Parts: sequence; structure tokens; C-alpha cells
Amino acid sequence: HVRRCKEPTGMGVINAVEDGSVFACIVRGANFAVAKEDIDKAQELLEETYLVILQMEIPQEINEYAIKKAKECGCKVLLNAAPAAEIPLDYLKMCDIIVVNEVEAGFYLKADVKNEEEARKGIAALTKAYETGKAV
Repeated sequence: HVRRCKEPTGMGVINAVEDGSVFACIVRGANFAVAKEDIDKAQELLEETYLVILQMEIPQEINEYAIKKAKECGCKVLLNAAPAAEIPLDYLKMCDIIVVNEVEAGFYLKADVKNEEEARKGIAALTKAYETGKAV
């Protein structure tokens, strides 16, 4: 589903710092024009779909609405939880797959993820905490 709107396209710039850390500068754009009506218009498509992929660059209440609608239609839900933002645990638990990088993993775990070992432990902790099938 595609809908044109008056809002300009957004963009994100990833900055790598000399110490290896990264941070992103996000300019919200047309993604923030997504509304519940857009999800409702896709109802028929959702009923025929196996997997819905979402990311955190649309309004949070729309993500929550889309997750709920997708599950009502029998879809699996993959949430790319970037950029990191608070989301109610009930909605995270509805996601079948949660995709995070080290920054998002640290945000949701409330701990630094500095190496592969911590990342592996973090994946297990996220999977358990959010009762999701997979955390990647």
C-alpha cells in the first residue's frame, strides 16, 4: 500500500565515532503521516498476508495499532525496533520476531552491549523478557 502525502521524505544519518560507537540523526518525514485509516485500508491485504514488517519510524500508536490488526488477521509480526523507543510490553510480546542492533539491544535491555558474547546473552534475554519467538 502506498499513499502520497504532502509531508517531505524523512532521512536518517548514521554517525560513526572514532571509538567505534555510533549514533543516528533522524529527521521525521512522511512516515509520520501514516494513520490508523491507512492500516484499516490494508485490511483485505492483511487477511491474505503471512508476515507484516514494521519499524519504529512511524508514530508509536500506529505501530501498536498495526501490530494488533496484524495479529487479528493471523499474521506473523516482525518488528525492527529501531530507532529505539519505549513500546508497551504487551505489544512487544505480540511480535514474533524483534530485530535490534547493539544500540537498540542496549536500550531495551537497559544495559550496554559491547561485544559478541554480550550480544548473544542479550538476544536470549530479549527473547525471554518479551516472550517472543525470536530476537535477532
